[in-house]
Amino acid sequence: MNVNTGTQAALQTVSGVGEVISRRIIAARNEVPFATLGDFVERTRIRSAEILAQLKVRQEQSCLK
Repeated sequence: MNVNTGTQAALQTVSGVGEVISRRIIAARNEVPFATLGDFVERTRIRSAEILAQLKVRQEQSCLK
């Protein structure tokens, strides 16, 4: 799942991501696309390891992949 391009419906297929969290992700990325895990966590306030793993966001990689 690319957090910079996934639709709201696609984001909501991730366990633990509902309407509120998917909207938060989309609102933050519309301001500026996410560049790193730290950037994603700081701006969305999502810290659940389960959600982060499912979104395939990794600290050593850009969220753009």
